[in-house]
Amino acid sequence: MAVEYDPNGIPILSGESMLSDVPTYTTEVASFLGLDQIVPKFAGPYHHNFGNLAAGAGTTSLTAFRFNGEVGDVWTGSFNFGIGSVGGTGGLGTCKVKLQLASGIQLNSGANGGLTFDMATGGMTVSHATFTWRATQANDHLIFQVVDNAYGTTDTQLKASAINHGNLSATTRMKRERTKDAK
Repeated sequence: MAVEYDPNGIPILSGESMLSDVPTYTTEVASFLGLDQIVPKFAGPYHHNFGNLAAGAGTTSLTAFRFNGEVGDVWTGSFNFGIGSVGGTGGLGTCKVKLQLASGIQLNSGANGGLTFDMATGGMTVSHATFTWRATQANDHLIFQVVDNAYGTTDTQLKASAINHGNLSATTRMKRERTKDAK
């Protein structure tokens, strides 16, 4: 099972995790929180083929990939991107994309504010990103935004899946109280 542990011993899904790992993972999370079980909800697996993207920016609202749940639910999402080379430039091309939810939550890699792909002609770049967020509205969906695409891309694809772990804030407090009482 592809589960790792943070420095506090909290189980987390790794970049190698598969959906089949989730039942065991949620059992470990439940144990850590002092619960008997957590029943996760899934979104996906989802696949969207954007095809060839012309040079320039653009936004696609991926309403088919929905995150149905309640306010306060904790989600873990896994996103795989494949972006093909720019044609005929003879050098490197760069494409920067951002993910966000319709609720406004940004799912971006820290420093550069998006996921940046540097592509040589004839190449294919694949990137994997995992994000965790707390829902600010009951139902949400993914928005894919091309921020910087100077030369265009070929065969652009997104594959994604997400897990709703429920509202963990109340159960985390319960675990802390049980730990405190045990001392």
